[in-house]
Amino acid sequence: MSDEPSNEQSSEDSEQLDDNSANESAQATDQSDSQAFEQNDQPAAQADQPPTESDQASQLSEEEERAIEIDQPTPQADEESTLSAAPSRPYGVESWRPLVTEMAGDIPVEVLLRWIKRESGGNPCATGAPAKTGGGSIENGIFQLYSPDDDHLATPAQLHGSFCSGPTCTRDLTLEEARIQVASGIAQVNSLRNLARGHLKGAGVVWEEVGSDFWSLVKMEHNVPVVCRDYLKALQPASWSEFKAGVLKNPPKQYSGKIDGILSLAEDIGAGAV
Repeated sequence: MSDEPSNEQSSEDSEQLDDNSANESAQATDQSDSQAFEQNDQPAAQADQPPTESDQASQLSEEEERAIEIDQPTPQADEESTLSAAPSRPYGVESWRPLVTEMAGDIPVEVLLRWIKRESGGNPCATGAPAKTGGGSIENGIFQLYSPDDDHLATPAQLHGSFCSGPTCTRDLTLEEARIQVASGIAQVNSLRNLARGHLKGAGVVWEEVGSDFWSLVKMEHNVPVVCRDYLKALQPASWSEFKAGVLKNPPKQYSGKIDGILSLAEDIGAGAV
């Protein structure tokens, strides 16, 4: 089961960006940033409860949303290039190392394996919060992709298919099924990397994309993308440690009592890039 705070019940979003006008969206963001750190050094005021992934995405600009849609590998098996066999039960994190290593591209393998460990422990039938209608779960697969937000990467039927009975895996996954699990998760991480790049660029700062700093930020984008955007722009930190210090000094109100855990989780994933 995913322990991501982004999957908790959302609250009313007091900073909805105007999708009808890119200029108005930019002005709203500037006003939000200004108000956030002129009044109690906080990012723009939001409700007390963490938003869902859908709500957080709605607070990002059209340009940011476009950025996370590029460079996504197709989550389908490529039999001709396959070098690794499908993993077999019992599934754990290390079961996925061969396929992850083959398919990771330039993403650090240990980052992806730590991501899988935190999300599912390597169980492809792991489930998260139940869906409001139709049964099933809104989080599925070894990366616990969030439905419907991530359905363009892989659907719940693909990630929690005939090989599952609830959280129990009843048969070994085929090679195609296993590759979809890995490819869809890598596509999600790639999209979050693009989002982190965009937020760093928007803040006017440059971080090297090797090492734990950048990959900690990528995981932070998975948890709280709006916090990343607002604090990067306000703080213009040169490193993860500066970013973290600034967030802890003036923590976002909607994550009161939770921000330490969110930062620690991001650091744990980012440490895989060391």
